[in-house]
Amino acid sequence: MKKWLYLVLSLHLLMASSPTFGVAKQYVSAREGAKGVITPPVPAKNLKINTPGIKKIKSHLSKLDIDAANDAMVSRLEKIAKGEMQATVTDLNFYAHELREMELMSKGMSYKAAHVQALKDYGIEYIRDFEKHLYTPEALKAGDNAFLNGN
Repeated sequence: MKKWLYLVLSLHLLMASSPTFGVAKQYVSAREGAKGVITPPVPAKNLKINTPGIKKIKSHLSKLDIDAANDAMVSRLEKIAKGEMQATVTDLNFYAHELREMELMSKGMSYKAAHVQALKDYGIEYIRDFEKHLYTPEALKAGDNAFLNGN
């Protein structure tokens, strides 16, 4: 009996400490109610980075904490939209992820649930170093430097 109780309590603690605990429940409720049905994502490789999409992303990110890594990636997107550079897989992943996250949040999903679901929708596991799929090394360095400098 003690072993069974210990196992149940350990499992509960493990689940409660998981960064995705409760996300599935929030995702289901967002799909069923809130502001309508959530459509499947457009594959990142089929997206064209353009100014209207960047404006949506900037509006979405303005509602979150300031992040130098996000700023660096948005700057890259703007250069891509102007034809000054070619999009990389990382640029497309960031663009697709932010648009999807914004869409999910507009349907009533919390930021955390939308973030995790947007990662999942594009085949990115929410595990250590998931950021390397969304941010260039330069963007990550800009984010780290800003954090270390208290910005």
